[in-house]
Amino acid sequence: MAVPASALTKSGTINCTGGGALVAVYGKHQRPIDVLKLSVSGVVLFNQKGVYEKTAVSNLTGKRSWSAESISLLLNDSRGKCMPPA
Repeated sequence: MAVPASALTKSGTINCTGGGALVAVYGKHQRPIDVLKLSVSGVVLFNQKGVYEKTAVSNLTGKRSWSAESISLLLNDSRGKCMPPA
């Protein structure tokens, strides 16, 4: 019996203050047939297949948690960011 694949997750916190900067999360994975899930402060902003990479922008500012999750997530390329950059 095959063991089901488990998703890779990268998460952290980012502080987006000043200039109207909003908290966003950028995720990149290897296979668009896999689901890419992007969240900020526990709110799922994107949870779909069909893309290699995606930036999901929240309506939140300040210090927030973020996460990117996929079976084929590229850990070095996925990150929290400020939009526009603070």
